[in-house]
Amino acid sequence: MDGILAAWMDSYSLYFISYIIYGFSLASSQLIFCNRVFLIMNMYQGLRTIRRTVQEVWVYISVGLMPLTMIPFVYVLTPNQENAKRAMIQDYKIYPDCVYDINSVIVCNPLNNCAIIFAILNLANVFGSTFIIFYATHKAYMLLSKRMLTKSNKTKRMHQKFNKRTRLQAFVIFTFANFPIIMANLILLIDIETAWPSYIIDILRENQPNASLLTLFLFYDPYQLYLTTIWRKYRKHFSKRIVRVKSEHYSENNQRF
Repeated sequence: MDGILAAWMDSYSLYFISYIIYGFSLASSQLIFCNRVFLIMNMYQGLRTIRRTVQEVWVYISVGLMPLTMIPFVYVLTPNQENAKRAMIQDYKIYPDCVYDINSVIVCNPLNNCAIIFAILNLANVFGSTFIIFYATHKAYMLLSKRMLTKSNKTKRMHQKFNKRTRLQAFVIFTFANFPIIMANLILLIDIETAWPSYIIDILRENQPNASLLTLFLFYDPYQLYLTTIWRKYRKHFSKRIVRVKSEHYSENNQRF
């Protein structure tokens, strides 16, 4: 654990707080995503049935609680740092030098199968969240595809854009948020000792905000209009600057001759 807060808080507290924040942020983002999908579905399905209401409540509860269920497990499975570091140094012939670092955190007890349990729980959580997201996306896509058959061309284009945006956002969530977790925990379960998967995991996790921002500018008209306005403004500014530099350079050459 590093950063500015590492100077005021111990590494274990930072680790646990970061997991709480990550769990709530993931739950809120998934709830917002499913809520938008259900709003579109309810808009075109007319009368609400008890079965559909129960299904929506089940999806909301599952999506909201799945990321939060890992918080108590993290609290229970994370060992006492002093004892765990001492055990790792004494009982293992090969151990990383970062164990000596005061900011390092051992997330599982090295003397039992805590890491395996932690990996299985993570995989179950991620697979469940991924299934619910793609299920909601598929339901919205199928509904709007049926509705497009009897609508005008303008409405069809609107539905097509929504379908593309929804599928892209589901793909971005899976690729940049869920897939790195799946990859890391599968490597832990299979016990593969290689460095290259960590680079892929770091690249995907670090670029998740950039990928999410890209989806906004690809399919949301207000963001596209804002981006094009900024681009035109700075393009005119740079064009005038280039013309001014060229004219100054041309006048200097004429003065020399």
